[in-house]
Amino acid sequence: MSAELEADAVERERRVAVARSQLKNYPQSVRVQFDRMLEIAQIAAVIHNDHAYWLDCSCVYDVRRVMLAFGRRFVNTNILDVPEEVMHLSLAEIKQIGAILAQGQLPNGQQALVSERKAELA
Repeated sequence: MSAELEADAVERERRVAVARSQLKNYPQSVRVQFDRMLEIAQIAAVIHNDHAYWLDCSCVYDVRRVMLAFGRRFVNTNILDVPEEVMHLSLAEIKQIGAILAQGQLPNGQQALVSERKAELA
């Protein structure tokens, strides 16, 4: 667990302890209700985070599929070696390659650029 998450967990437990301390003189039913509401809030937070994760993944998945379609086209015209290499190009670079291809020409230098970026990433 990262130090930040660990610190958040410690702070959360501290705040729960403070709330329980403030409720110690309240009737048992109020303390039970607090615990139940705390449990529901904790479950809802996980559901919210999972929901956001799946929404983001879905969106990224669709964009990735489009990018790989460009990558396959670039492989077919010998611009790239494998479709996944398109992920090392910016959107502007992909548009520029598409414009050059649309003019019936073949761009050059992309493989060197991709290789440079792969090395930098490694």
